[in-house]
This record gives sequence, structure tokens and C-alpha cells, in this order.
Amino acid sequence: MTPPHVPTEGGKTMRKILTTLAAVLVTLAGLGLAHAVEVYSMGETVTVGKLQYTVTKAWWEKDTEGKDRYLGIEVSVTNTGDVRVQLPPFQLIDGNGRPREVNTSKITWPKMALNPGETLHGKLYFQPTAEEGFRLLVSGGYDEGEFAHVEIGDIG
Repeated sequence: MTPPHVPTEGGKTMRKILTTLAAVLVTLAGLGLAHAVEVYSMGETVTVGKLQYTVTKAWWEKDTEGKDRYLGIEVSVTNTGDVRVQLPPFQLIDGNGRPREVNTSKITWPKMALNPGETLHGKLYFQPTAEEGFRLLVSGGYDEGEFAHVEIGDIG
């Protein structure tokens, strides 16, 4: 007789779940939908598709009333390609793994399209709920399907 604390069917169920998960991941990888996203540090130049990103600084900032707190991120983007590129949206992944969109009322960004060889410098603002563990998600463009994370450390 099997003792009550030893699962008999649990192992089979877990094996089925893991086998199914592995099959799904292999299928997604074959379709080009599952990519390993590389992680970079602030200050490093990150090339994703035809765009190069450099995150130079991060800081905490309060609004004028002192109620809301924002994470500011200074970033530059260069178009290394030979055609004009529409800048894809930025997204912050907070320390809890939740995505955060750019706060459009505070953003300081000159324009949203880059000519070949052009570099833009701007400031992005997010309102995360976590205190640490932030990553900025950057991409190669709307139709590139390539992504990278920039770990946001040394927040001043």
C-alpha cells in the first residue's frame, strides 16, 4: 500500500504538463515567436535591428505637487539603417514583472521617426509600483520582431 503522502498520479500529471509545455515552446521557436531576449546594462550600446539604444541615466522624480513619483530614464536612439524608421514604443518591466507604459504627459522626446544615421536624445518617464528590478524593453522596430532589455540600475 502506498503511504498517503506519496503522490502516485502527481508525477504523471507533472510529466504531461512539462511535455506539453516543451512541445509548445518548440513550436513557438520554430515559428520564430519565442526569442531569448538579451539583457544589457545601462551605458552599453544595444543594437536591435536597425536601431541602437544607449540608456545613460535613471532617476526618481516627484510631480510638482509631490504626490506622484516617476522613474525618469535618459536614452539615445540611432538609426543605423538606410531608410527612415518609426520609433517603436518603449516599455518598462517593473520589479514584479509587470509592463509599464511611458507616461505621455511627461515624456521629453523630440520626434518619433529617425532618418538614416540620425540620433535622438530624450527622457522617458514611467510610474512603476515596484522599487527596484527595472528593465527597459527596446525593439528593432514595428516589423522587426527583435527585442532587448536594458537593466536599469544606479537610480539617482
